[in-house]
Amino acid sequence: MTLDDDRPILADVSDFIFYAALAMLPIDGTVAGPYMPFWTPLSPWLFLAYAVANWRSLPQVWRRFRVFFLFPLLLIALSLLDWHLVAFHRLPAMISFSGVLGALACLFSLDIALCVKRLSWRRMLDLIILVYWFAFLLGVVQRLSIMLEWTTVCDFFMRLMSHQYISSTSQWGGGRPQFLFAEPSSMLACICSAYFCRWCGWCADATISA
Repeated sequence: MTLDDDRPILADVSDFIFYAALAMLPIDGTVAGPYMPFWTPLSPWLFLAYAVANWRSLPQVWRRFRVFFLFPLLLIALSLLDWHLVAFHRLPAMISFSGVLGALACLFSLDIALCVKRLSWRRMLDLIILVYWFAFLLGVVQRLSIMLEWTTVCDFFMRLMSHQYISSTSQWGGGRPQFLFAEPSSMLACICSAYFCRWCGWCADATISA
């Protein structure tokens, strides 16, 4: 990676969707997000919208990461035996593959933003650090509201969270803050690791030789 002093923050209007997706990374488990495996994130859907808005760049991303885009076919092949021996449940299958689709949309969006449009990665990191501090502060507010019995604040977060841990009567274990952190953060870390290892040469060599 090079210094990005000459990199723009925005290349076109669709980049607002990308930054919104980054800003929503720590916001998970709320009633606002559609259900995906484990939680209800917002970012994967915004990454998908960004990918659709920049569909013309798909061939460039495909050439660099075609092995990753073929990964869902491997998952289907591995699942066929289980579906045959046990059962095929449509809704769980759709939910599982929505998570895979969200991961691929995240990879697609990162490549478009960083390699095709060459947006400022420093500004991306600034935004991610800022929103995670915001999510952490929300956890502090939740903790204080539990300790000091701020009923209005507790009620707000109880209505906001899909699986709330704030109430002492929660079936998931109550009396503790949530901080909004969950699995999509780990998903992004894995995808970023795979993405940046390409810049180290390993993924690039593997893709070219494939």
